[in-house]
This record gives sequence, C-alpha cells and structure tokens, in this order.
Amino acid sequence: MTETRSRTLADLARLAEEQPLVWLVPSTIIQGGIHVLWGKEESFKTTLAMQLIEALSVGGRFLDWEVEGGLTVGLAELEMTEVIFKMRAHTFLKPAKQSPEIHVLTEDQRRQILDAPTATLRVAVIVQWVKALGLQVLVIDSAAKLFPPTANIGSQPVVSDLFSQLQKVGCTVIVIAHPRKRDRTQAVEMHGDNDDIAGSGRFAQDPDIVLEIWRPDGRAPMVKLSWGKNRMDFKPEDIEVFFDAVDFRLYPRHPFLHLLPTSREQLIEQAVKRFGWKRATVDEHISTLKELRDSKGNPLVVETHDSRRAIFSLAPGVSPPDIMEKSRNVEAASSVSVPELGEKSEEDSSTKSTGDTSASENPLAAVLGKVSLQGEHEASEK
Repeated sequence: MTETRSRTLADLARLAEEQPLVWLVPSTIIQGGIHVLWGKEESFKTTLAMQLIEALSVGGRFLDWEVEGGLTVGLAELEMTEVIFKMRAHTFLKPAKQSPEIHVLTEDQRRQILDAPTATLRVAVIVQWVKALGLQVLVIDSAAKLFPPTANIGSQPVVSDLFSQLQKVGCTVIVIAHPRKRDRTQAVEMHGDNDDIAGSGRFAQDPDIVLEIWRPDGRAPMVKLSWGKNRMDFKPEDIEVFFDAVDFRLYPRHPFLHLLPTSREQLIEQAVKRFGWKRATVDEHISTLKELRDSKGNPLVVETHDSRRAIFSLAPGVSPPDIMEKSRNVEAASSVSVPELGEKSEEDSSTKSTGDTSASENPLAAVLGKVSLQGEHEASEK
C-alpha cells in the first residue's frame, strides 16, 4: 500500500528559510520565474531582452541595476529567420565591451519547433534544448510562435496549458509578447495594461512578473519600462530608457550620462549619430543634464570650461556604477523628457538600489519569506 505523504504550510515556511527567493535583477527578474515582456512593434523589446541576458552572462549593469553575471543564457528566436537574425546579432555584438555567450537555436531547431503541431510539442523541443545546454535563463521571442496557426490563443485553457508547459523548462523564462490588435475606430493608446496583451487573459494572470515597454512618441528613440505585475515584490516606478543606435543599447534616465565626460560640441555631433537629434533637441537635453540632482540636492553633473569649450563631467564622488541609483531622486526643472523619479528618502533609495528586501524593511517579504539577490543567501547579511 502506497503511503500518502503530507506537507504542511509550516513545511513550506521552513523551506523558504532554507531556499530564499533569488532576484537576478532586483524587483524585475526572479530566478526560476516566468516573465512576460510585452509591447508594440519597434519598442525595442528584443533589444532589451538581449541586453538583459548579456548582463546575466558577463555581469555589469542592466539599466538601473548592477547584476552579478556568470549564468548560462539562451535566446530562442522564433520570429526571425537566421538570415535576418544574424544581422541583428552582428549589430548587437559589434560594440560590446565583452562578448557574451548567448546560446541560440540553429535554423533546423527553429524549424523543428515551428513545425510541431501543438504548443505542448513546441515547448517540449525547447525544453530538450534547454536541458542539453544547461541553460539557466531563457528568452523566447515570441509567445505567438509557441502556438500553431490554428490555435485559439484567446482560449483560457489553451494559454493556461502553455504556461504549465513553460514551467517544465526548468529555468528562468522571459517570454516576449505583443499587444492585441487595435480597433481602428478607437483612439491610439501608447500605454496599455496587462489585459491588452494579445491572447487570453491568462497572459496577465499566469506569469510571476509582467513588464511592458512602450513608446510615447514613435519618432523618438525613447521608451518607458513599466511593471504591470510583480507577485514577489513592490513594483518600481516607470523608467525612461533611451536607445543609442551606435552602441545598440538602451540607457536609463538620461540619454547623455553614459557619454560623459564630453564637450557640448561633441554631444551635438554624437547625438546626430546616436539619437538622430538636431541641435535644438540636444540643447534641451543638455539643459536637463545640468539640472540633475541627487537626494541631497547636489548636482550629478558639473560643467567646466576648457579653451572656451563647455565640458560636462560626473560630479566628484559620482561614478557610472552609482549614477543611476542617485538619479532616482532627480528633480529637473524642464518640460522636456526627464527622469520620472518621485521623491524617496535616502534610506528608501539605498534599500532599493542594493536590492535589500529583507522582511524587516519590506512588509511583503515578511509574508513571502526572505528575499535575496543572486549569490546572497541572507538579505540581512548585506
């Protein structure tokens, strides 16, 4: 006779102490979680996802956060054929300071997935590939390609079964998704909510974290990243992110911070190549650059003059690794696009920037158990 084993809530609580949640990116990417990143076409979804797994592979900054790296990562690119995607890969890797090892599907593997007659069989091929390589983080581009053409992705059981299959992948998963097709009789909306993801409402209900990337102005190289859902932590405020066409990377908060130190003339010259901006637009962003302040009101950027040239540099004591953390408290006196950073105390900013979400400082963590960053076993030991 088979003995029935029972597990209690107390058992799970003890397990939470022994195996705390691990944030690969604070409040954004959780180890072992299922994530959905969605947005309209040309909103830099794939670029953002590639930049994410690049950082998780080699370490360094991903937008506002310093990540540890050292993970085995992969990208299941199902939207683009190898003929097209190889050009994207070349453009992305060319300016990279350190080449990341990002595993991708062969064209034969891609065709095997797309030829499978059901979503279950398509995910099964991906699971086999992930396990063979020992992937720890996987990006799937996109959710639509996990279904055969005849599938009803508006059906809750169909989509719910997909997320059940994705849990079998056995690693951190980020699925790129698209919005519903717009009714042409309705006004255009640049920013939606989770219910606007194409397909069944399960796309909003089943993932652990839902991220939206949206473009307020389709002509401008700026998008906003929004947290539509976060089961495990509080949702950060939206951040503005700027696409640099030379670096083929997205930079948060302000378009010029990563270019410092430099002169006004160099900014004007570089802005044409990097952002497609003319002088008037550059001057507006230079004005906001000079207005950036930390939580104590100290300038983040200083202007000096050398041979009659204006030189902009990070203020003494400010370095690239912490510039974004300090700029969370920026207050800029201009109407052009500037960081929307809210007003937080120095203690709050420090807590969030380090990812410390221990139960003593985060009420939600007290319920969910101790939360740690990658490589940290006890948040309280930081």
